[in-house]
Amino acid sequence: WTYGEEAKNPTAEAKFGMVTFSYSDKEDGTYTDTVPTEAGEWYVKATVTGNENYIGLEAIQEFTISKADSSIAFKDGFKLDKTYDTKAVVVTADDVETAGSQGNISFTYEEKDGDTWNVLEEVPTGAGTYRVFATLDGDNNYNSATSKPLEFTIDKADTVLEFTVDDLDKVYDGKAVNA
Repeated sequence: WTYGEEAKNPTAEAKFGMVTFSYSDKEDGTYTDTVPTEAGEWYVKATVTGNENYIGLEAIQEFTISKADSSIAFKDGFKLDKTYDTKAVVVTADDVETAGSQGNISFTYEEKDGDTWNVLEEVPTGAGTYRVFATLDGDNNYNSATSKPLEFTIDKADTVLEFTVDDLDKVYDGKAVNA
């Protein structure tokens, strides 16, 4: 079964006697009555106790509790579009919604180059078209998950051009005017 689902009860038949079940994380480990709930490889031992009329018997079977799936997505309405301002875009764990794993959250950025997306080593700051993926690491009971990409644009900023000298008027003296 999968982590978080109701445990499946083992079944076994014995011609004589009642079957009891015990569990361990190792085939030759210590078996207890506690049914495991964590993801991993487990062992169940079926035991029939003998008496004066029949011989006792044990059988061991391995089983798996699979990791459950996690999910991660950017919150509805979250956007990164902006105009170039020399600062990197900012994305944090507060900008995503997760379910399942309690693992670390990381972000991967890509820049659009024609029809190709190239992975970036750093968070983008310059004008261009980008996308970001959020990844939630798996943990003991949950698989990792990656979000759908969030595409965004950093638009070019308007250029400002101003003269730094107010008065360029001059009486001709044969020398160049320096601005």
